[in-house]
Amino acid sequence: MRVPEYPAENQVTVPDGALTQENVNTILAAVANRITANKYTLLKEMVKMGILRLVVENGKIETRLTFTTYGSTFYEKVATQYHRDSFQFKAKASTGAFVSLWCKASASTQYNSINISTTKETNRDITGSSVQIYGSVIINFKTDYQPLAA
Repeated sequence: MRVPEYPAENQVTVPDGALTQENVNTILAAVANRITANKYTLLKEMVKMGILRLVVENGKIETRLTFTTYGSTFYEKVATQYHRDSFQFKAKASTGAFVSLWCKASASTQYNSINISTTKETNRDITGSSVQIYGSVIINFKTDYQPLAA
């Protein structure tokens, strides 16, 4: 499709009150010319200059995943026992008067036993993990000139 050529200002004059289909088409063609003018001119300049190709010489893609996990368990138990036995014997004798025929005697025993047990127990579990993710892309390229127009 050929775009009609218009003056550099792309001005179209239409008489007042006379907007016909032909005038609308003329206005649309002028708008299309103005929109495409810069792109078309740019494309013509690019063809004159040629193109630069990107040529990949070598490259490297690297990914790394480091996964670390650890764990420890600690268990401690301390038990103590205390035991004590006590035995006591008491005996008592007495008479009623200074010179008397009756006599009074008593005896008693006492036995105590104490047992105490204490326990301290510690149980500790520690676990953990860490993750490191690394990635890189390195591409080495050069440009290659290709002329399009002679």
